[in-house]
Amino acid sequence: MDELRVVNKKKKELILAPTTALIKVDNLVNENSLNLTVFNCTLSKTLSGHDSDILCLTASDNKIITGSQDKTIKIWDFKTGKLLNTLTGHNSGIYSLAVYKGKILSASADRTIKIWELATGKLICTLLGHNNHVYSLDVAGDKFISASLDKTIKIWDFETKKLLKVIPTANVSAFTVKIIDDTIVGGLSDGTIKVWDLDSGNLLVSYQEHEDSVTSIAVSNGKFITASKDRTVKIWNFNLDLLYDLRGHKGPVWSI
Repeated sequence: MDELRVVNKKKKELILAPTTALIKVDNLVNENSLNLTVFNCTLSKTLSGHDSDILCLTASDNKIITGSQDKTIKIWDFKTGKLLNTLTGHNSGIYSLAVYKGKILSASADRTIKIWELATGKLICTLLGHNNHVYSLDVAGDKFISASLDKTIKIWDFETKKLLKVIPTANVSAFTVKIIDDTIVGGLSDGTIKVWDLDSGNLLVSYQEHEDSVTSIAVSNGKFITASKDRTVKIWNFNLDLLYDLRGHKGPVWSI
């Protein structure tokens, strides 16, 4: 899909790919109960401009940033929907975006990570090091991390842009990574979830609850949530105790 939709739910705008409903998960703090509510939304805006599928998005400072298979990054005004800037430079689709300290970080199938000025769209640098598609990145504190189909996770210094450490993921690839406190949580193509120490890169724990690739990780209310091609969504505490196993999708779950 090559358009973006902004919907309104009780005056709170949410950014979505085209859809008919949202699922709201309530009471995650109470580990003894979980309420699921499906609510309908009204369309607020449709943002069109990409020439191919939109693969990722993020938001910051009243701006929406989108990455596409058309090799571009677009920056939109959240309130008006106006296209503010188009960033070019990647040679393949953009699979992951992050915004941090006024910078945009982008990960691409062209095996590179690029860092841009959010305000001007100026390219600051291009980081090489991965040997295959870069599917995911995350940033926190003075470090950012990237995950690739080359079966590695790389840890970088945000200020100097130097590569600090390479974590091999054995014979599988990490599709999604997230920094949680002082750890890296990674979702792998064999369905495992692994946790590494952010400073040393040492593996701390490994669990395999999903039956297919883990595609997305999110953090909310002291919990983290994983989605998978096995059609399930799972909710965990930070000790990797499985709290809820949500089933109902008829196909792979790509994002949460």
